Amino acid sequence: MLLARLDRSGDLTAVRVPDAATRRCAIWCCAREDGVRECRNARHRLIALLLRNGVAYAGKSSWTGAHLRWLPRSSWRTTRSRAGLEALKSCSSATSVIQRSAAPTQCHECLHDA
Repeated sequence: MLLARLDRSGDLTAVRVPDAATRRCAIWCCAREDGVRECRNARHRLIALLLRNGVAYAGKSSWTGAHLRWLPRSSWRTTRSRAGLEALKSCSSATSVIQRSAAPTQCHECLHDA
């Protein structure tokens, strides 16, 4: 009786259990967002490390082709700095893998909220 009353008043919300394709899409979207976020954080850490060591990029925009070519040629003084550059390289390769990977075919139906 209570359920019928709630239905008539519009207080019930329809719930849909996602199918396998929709779930795959949600997992792919979350993994991609995690990868992008991790790369962005690695870039921030690298720039902070460079600035702490007195290395500044003189160009107009960061993370452009010119900036990425400048990074390996810049003066890396410490082993820790070199480790930061290696982390950036691995992040860049992960980003390219993410960009090349195909999204699931039904991603337009994804339930994942951005």
